[in-house]
Amino acid sequence: RGWTRGLGDPAAYLAVVEGRRAALEHAPEAAPAKLVQLVEAALLLPFEAGLAMERAIYEDLVHGAEARGLRHAFLAERRAARAVAEAGTEPLPQIATVAVLGQGAQAARIARACLSAGLQVQLAEADDPARLALRARIVADYAGDVQAGRLGSGERDRALAALDSKGGLGALAEATLLIATEGDPDSLAADLARAGAEAPPELPLALAVAGGDIAEAARAYGGTGRVTGFYLPAPAHETRAVELTLPPDAGPALAPVALALARALGKATVRSDAGVVGALTGALEGALFAAAEVLALTGVGIAEIDAAVRATGLSGPFERADAGRLRPVGAPGGDSRLRARMQDAGWTGRAAGQGFYSYGPEGAPPGEAPEARRLIGALREASRVPAALAPPDPDEIRRRCLLAMANAGARLVARGAVARPSDVDVAAVQGLGLARRLGGPMAQADEIGLMHARTLMRSWTGAGDLSMAVWDPAPLFDELIRAGERFESRNDSRNDGRVV
Repeated sequence: RGWTRGLGDPAAYLAVVEGRRAALEHAPEAAPAKLVQLVEAALLLPFEAGLAMERAIYEDLVHGAEARGLRHAFLAERRAARAVAEAGTEPLPQIATVAVLGQGAQAARIARACLSAGLQVQLAEADDPARLALRARIVADYAGDVQAGRLGSGERDRALAALDSKGGLGALAEATLLIATEGDPDSLAADLARAGAEAPPELPLALAVAGGDIAEAARAYGGTGRVTGFYLPAPAHETRAVELTLPPDAGPALAPVALALARALGKATVRSDAGVVGALTGALEGALFAAAEVLALTGVGIAEIDAAVRATGLSGPFERADAGRLRPVGAPGGDSRLRARMQDAGWTGRAAGQGFYSYGPEGAPPGEAPEARRLIGALREASRVPAALAPPDPDEIRRRCLLAMANAGARLVARGAVARPSDVDVAAVQGLGLARRLGGPMAQADEIGLMHARTLMRSWTGAGDLSMAVWDPAPLFDELIRAGERFESRNDSRNDGRVV
């Protein structure tokens, strides 16, 4: 009450307040702006009135949508982690050395994630030039981070000292776990067969290839019960989640080793039971891009769509595709016709200098690529997609995209691919970067109200067959509405005792 320091110059005080308010003008969270409002009130209001204002703002925030989203995200993460705690696998084994099989960006980033966690990493490609090329890519990635100031040179040197690119398949005897990443899809089975022939019979395989069939991988690797799905959404070294898929015939040591690696990497773990690697995260990515594709076909600019989606914390779907980070699995409507046409034209993204955006020498997108706009227009005419009568605003774009993800999540829950709706939310928040304040797509559907969400989705299905695939409400919406329930109703303690 008697604290008056800093209040002696009201003009300067209010100038600072206005500066802070301006800086927060476009902030998505409500609380920071409310704090600035309270700081301003300290000068303008009597003490008792200021306390009353503080209490009112607190009540508004703690009972508001953002607080509900944050609480939901926290409980969803606890719920997903509880299966690990109840698995009876403590103490988990120590992971010392990981072998990485594969080439390209995903292999490099998974290797980086392991190196950053202090693990020894062996590059297991049989071909010497392939291992050297992968090592060069890892070194270049580290160099870029050091140059950008994101990493110290000492940390880089310590990580690279733990990278072994000499042993190839012959070094598998020293590994605790083999991670198979994306490479040449036509040679994956042969690569796994060669690795299985060289590996000790007890060496587990973590398959990190989006859409990879675990049973097929086990047949190629030559050992049932020792292959698990271990999917890290791109970019693997930055994502905060691992999607773990354990087969029905998993051996007793498989889950502990996979969970130990996830813990060593500092990743949250969420389970899916579809038998396909990345089925949960990939379905969400596929639904998001399909919704964005429909919006683009109805005349919304791809830059507008990306900007609206970025405000949720997610990457813009077209930017993500251009960066080579989009890994859809089981997308509504099947493979994207728009992406297929882009690839046929050779416009494959940032690496090619042309994708949905045009890229200059520095790789920065100056704007939508005119060629992409023309291709979208041609596909719109060929597909007979009607243009939107009134272009959706950013809030509407976000709502359509989040409900597309919720619809995909509802289908996964209904067929038992995930244990509970909140696991879908964990995958979206921790795996794809959706803002925690939103809780997740299933939480957002609950926030909107399932009946209203169903009505909205039905109203969006008139823009061609893809819109029907994206937004035709999953039967679980009808089931929950008839029962007077929400997705949250399926997250209760009866679903929390599941054993990994």
